[in-house]
Amino acid sequence: MHFVLATFIRTLTLAVTLPLAIEANALDNNRADIDITSSVNTMYVTINEGRSGCPASQKWHVPYGRCTTAVNLGSVSAGNQYRTISCPSPQSGTISQISSCTKTKYGWLLPPNSNESLSHYGAESCSPWSTISSSCVTTSPPPTTPPPPTTPPPPSGQSGPSSVTVTALICGSSDSGYSSGSLSNAIKNLIISAYKAHYNQLKRCPEESGFVFWQNQILSGIHTVDSAVNAIKTSSNPNAVTVANAACHIAANRIIGMGKFKSSTYKVGSGNKCTVVY
Repeated sequence: MHFVLATFIRTLTLAVTLPLAIEANALDNNRADIDITSSVNTMYVTINEGRSGCPASQKWHVPYGRCTTAVNLGSVSAGNQYRTISCPSPQSGTISQISSCTKTKYGWLLPPNSNESLSHYGAESCSPWSTISSSCVTTSPPPTTPPPPTTPPPPSGQSGPSSVTVTALICGSSDSGYSSGSLSNAIKNLIISAYKAHYNQLKRCPEESGFVFWQNQILSGIHTVDSAVNAIKTSSNPNAVTVANAACHIAANRIIGMGKFKSSTYKVGSGNKCTVVY
């Protein structure tokens, strides 16, 4: 940066008097008394930025005390970014997230008062994504349908009744309907054991409707696990065989086909097996 100093002095008187006579007691030859008298009535000083100062693309930066290219003047906010993503499997729902961004400011602090002069902004830099809200929930997998039995129906024209065995009730995790309800497998197994204990001679496992009913009793707070198990063991159901046969009929319709069999009845003591007669 080039400066032009224009000095206008109306009256300037400078008088310097150097005594030629040295007093007798001035023993130091390197010492002298000098009187300077000045009178400045008016002085005007103008400092302008010249056109032939710093090179192109440079300016005078006060903290450096010299010409320089644009320097880092700090960071400023560049706003926020928002996004919505899906919840991780096996959950359903969405997650809302935010990321705060900044950008670097480049320029100079110019004389005389270090006023800021902006050159340009650098690239934006954003923080890692952080979660604002989430609606993630865990969903139960849909119940699985067991494959049809491997025993085929009897060929047409065959004399005498023929039968096949299908599974209808819920005795374990491999049976259709076991995944119904949202309680843990440990509690589901307690319900199954209570059914078997209550129907001692039948050894019958629960049908799907009863299996889900007792789980909902526990979930709603009507029963604790212990009181539900006790209620199953002490309940009175004179239609236990009828309910089991109805479950067998539904299973036969699903597996064999509606109208393609004569009867479907529960096999006493089997827990969950039904005999389907053609």
